This record gives sequence, structure tokens and C-alpha cells, in this order.
Amino acid sequence: MQPVLRQAIARIDIVQGDRSAGHGTGCLVAPDLVLTAMHVVANRQASPPSLLAGTIVLTFPTHTCEATVVEGRWDARSDWALLRCATPPAGVRPVPLADSVTDGEEWETFGFPEANSRDGLAQLGTVENANGTFESVAAYQLFSRQAAAGVGAPVKGLSGGPVIVDGALVGVFRSSLMREG
Repeated sequence: MQPVLRQAIARIDIVQGDRSAGHGTGCLVAPDLVLTAMHVVANRQASPPSLLAGTIVLTFPTHTCEATVVEGRWDARSDWALLRCATPPAGVRPVPLADSVTDGEEWETFGFPEANSRDGLAQLGTVENANGTFESVAAYQLFSRQAAAGVGAPVKGLSGGPVIVDGALVGVFRSSLMREG
């Protein structure tokens, strides 16, 4: 992964008191906005969805800050949310955006799965179905030989991580069809 892209990827922790109550991944898409999976920061199954209790802390490679969910800038069904950095990381370029991919293209990501939740882990793979669905919502179906071989598994904590194709963001990780155990 290009270092300029890695600088824009943050570990997301929901902090309650002196402990982390959950974590995931997100990436800078504007100078002060981070895109992640909604379930990293909220119970999206509740009606209406409810934010997880605690403080959202973003840890970039060279910057740590608190964040809040941007009111009305989330979608429970599609499982995405925008977070606003309280103090944006200076000099970090947001990840450029793209709007589509095709089957067979190579993708990459960097995230914080439980297998390496402190330092993070890169994953690579191919787009298996660019026109797929998951939970009745459009979703790229991806494959990673690393994850299939157990490298980086379990993948919990990779949620919200960027799906990057040709240096541009095309989506975020929502779910894995891998089963624990």
C-alpha cells in the first residue's frame, strides 16, 4: 500500500472509561471526515439506530483525535457512517474516491483485525462479483487468499476498512462470510 494512503487510515476505538469497548477501521475521505461501517460506531439493528456508548477515538499513524458521527450522514441498511474529526490530521491527504470496479480487479486494504489489532495488517485480493448484493443491498463481493488461509483471521476489527482499487476508495468492509472457528 502506498504510504500516502496508509497515512489516511485510522484505527477506531469506542472508549468507555479506561477500556476499549470495540474497534474497527476507517479512512479519511475529506480533510476532517472519516468513512467507516456504521456498525463500528452504532447498533444499526436498533430502530432507530443508536450510537454505541463511549467516546470515538481515531488513531492515525501520526495523529490521534476524538470524533463524532455526522448527523444524518449514515445509512444503517448500507452500513456506512461519516465521522467528523475534532482535530483533523494535518498534512494527511484524504483517500481519493472512485465509483465502480469490475470483476477480477485487484483490491487492497489496511485495517485492524483481531489478529493484529494494535499495529494493523494489510490484506490483498480480487473483486469476485462487482454486481453482488449482501442483505439486499448492493455490495462488492471480494476474495482474499490471505484471509482464506487464516492470515489476518479472525477479521473482526477490519470492519469499516477501505476497499482500495488503483489507489482510490471504492467501498468499505461491512461483513465477512468467514465463520469463527
